Amino acid sequence: MPHGRSVLSRFWSRLRWERRLLRHERKSPIEALRKYWKTYGGRAALLRSPYFQLAVLVGLLCLPWVLQGGDWGNKTLSVVPNLLGFSLSGFAILLAIGSEKFQRVLARAGGDERPVLMNISTSFVHFIIVQATALLFAIACDGLWPALKPLLKAASFGHWSTVSATVCGAAGVVGCTLLAYSITSLLAATFRVYRLVGEFVRMVHLDAKREAEERKKRPAQNKRRSGRE
Repeated sequence: MPHGRSVLSRFWSRLRWERRLLRHERKSPIEALRKYWKTYGGRAALLRSPYFQLAVLVGLLCLPWVLQGGDWGNKTLSVVPNLLGFSLSGFAILLAIGSEKFQRVLARAGGDERPVLMNISTSFVHFIIVQATALLFAIACDGLWPALKPLLKAASFGHWSTVSATVCGAAGVVGCTLLAYSITSLLAATFRVYRLVGEFVRMVHLDAKREAEERKKRPAQNKRRSGRE
């Protein structure tokens, strides 16, 4: 009997541990998303972004093409995975770029609130999230439309053409906007990396200049020491 109780107690303790882990796994992505969104600047930064504004303009310009039956979903599914692979590779290069000293400088620069290294990483995270959203939206539309079409047609009361054009047009504009934003955010991330490389090159030149000045000072210091002796 005591053995049975010990087995049961271990089972319940294991179950409680698994529940804690599950709760932690649920909270971790939400907390990470909140931190990313705060570092990015929130809705105000998104609406002020020229890359987002350009993507919205491209999405609206694609409306006639969407209404004519343009297959924006297949374009998204064929283009975005390649961009996603590039962004993940670029993010890995970003984390490995420069020396440890340079990465420490970036981590300290900008203060505790908005460090430069965190801002650059946020740009890549935003880029990846936009691409993942575009993919999920295209997949969801392709999967849900066959199921929703009969329901919407039955509830259209003879205005199926108008309802169909409205739903397809709205979904197409959103899908084209996300696809365009995936491309424009690629430009934003690329320019961030370009500026980062420029800062690294400038830091290397400054270090080389300091080393050269120190070499020039050493002979003079050695002469002074030998004269004193």
